Amino acid sequence: VPPPDRAAPLPRTGAGGGMPDVRVGLVVGAPSVLLEADGRITLTDDAGRVQDRGPGPWTVTGSVDGVEARSRDAVVGVTGSLVARAAGGRLKVDGTTYEGAILLRPAGEGVTAVNLLDLETYLRGVVPLEIGRGRPAEELEAVKAQAVAARTYAVRQLGRREALGFDYHGSVLDQAYGGADAEDPVATRAVEQTR
Repeated sequence: VPPPDRAAPLPRTGAGGGMPDVRVGLVVGAPSVLLEADGRITLTDDAGRVQDRGPGPWTVTGSVDGVEARSRDAVVGVTGSLVARAAGGRLKVDGTTYEGAILLRPAGEGVTAVNLLDLETYLRGVVPLEIGRGRPAEELEAVKAQAVAARTYAVRQLGRREALGFDYHGSVLDQAYGGADAEDPVATRAVEQTR
């Protein structure tokens, strides 16, 4: 799989408190990816030009040199990659909800979907899955220890998967990551208190 064109910068959310933005490989080399959101999805090309602002859902496929997104009303095809952003800030990729933007890049004859977001938001989707969701408030200190371990791993591994075009797999190949769907109040509090 060729590395992506890194000319387009990662979105800066300002929520990271000085921590880096990260790239999480959600789907790697799949035949297609389904994008959905409440409201409009803006698709931009590698140069940052808006290609479409449609409600979706969008089915995205890849080829050797580009990606194509199809909705009920439109077709957008580009050489290179597309970045999808939702007006509400949350996109669904194959049914799972994620914060931030989604980079859709060609991967051979398929498509790779990469979640672009700040590190602290990433951790809110990691910690509950790594320690187990639904921990009671009495276990906050243990969850905080998991947050520190997950953050340390994430910072140490940053850029180690550059050849794949992202920083981490969104699975146990790095850290389990469930996006916004995985978040829970105790884990979110632990992430915030250990920032």
